[in-house]
Amino acid sequence: MSSGVLMRLTEVIKTYGDGVKVPALRGITLDIMEGEFLVLLGHSGSGKSTLLNIVGGVDGATSGQVLFRGSDLVSASGRELRRYRREHVGYVFQFYNLIASLTARENILLAAEMVGSPASVDELITAVGLDEKANRFPSHLSGGEQQRVAIARAVVKSPDLLLCDEPTGALDSGTGDRVIQLIRELNLQRGTAVVMATHNRDIATVADRVVELRDGRIVNTSGQPA
Repeated sequence: MSSGVLMRLTEVIKTYGDGVKVPALRGITLDIMEGEFLVLLGHSGSGKSTLLNIVGGVDGATSGQVLFRGSDLVSASGRELRRYRREHVGYVFQFYNLIASLTARENILLAAEMVGSPASVDELITAVGLDEKANRFPSHLSGGEQQRVAIARAVVKSPDLLLCDEPTGALDSGTGDRVIQLIRELNLQRGTAVVMATHNRDIATVADRVVELRDGRIVNTSGQPA
């Protein structure tokens, strides 16, 4: 349930290159609300992944303002950004990024040890449906199961923001649908705001709000926070 603005982006511009400047974002103004499920929709090159990385404190804006609960990430120091990422952001990637030498449970525990007040690892393993496979290594899990481990690893930090970059891109459609439903359930049950970048319009149907990007600009917004 949305209860206020979690993050406010104002006229955010991002360019790459030292000589010829290549624009990635061209003046993005957007509010991300507490507890909402927001989809950034667009084709490759639209700017959605760049925007997701700026929201996550992985990349910095060239200009503009990015406020997280009133604190500006654009002017933040490297130390402040690391703390922001560690304490407030969970990230789910397309290709899982699990540590092959650790079991599913150990991958989640490693993330839990990074924060002061993690969620229950056992409860999350149950929530993502991996009770019987928690002690298996990633190589003994299917793609969908590995992605569920990755989701639990991100959520165990009890983040304010769960950022998902094409989380179903490496999965078949049926498995992808189940992964999206899991993320939606965690969003509703835990009140974690989700921002998901995708090119898949079908995924957008589960979101509270859809922001469509093209050539680094917002071209359409539909829906509203729950």
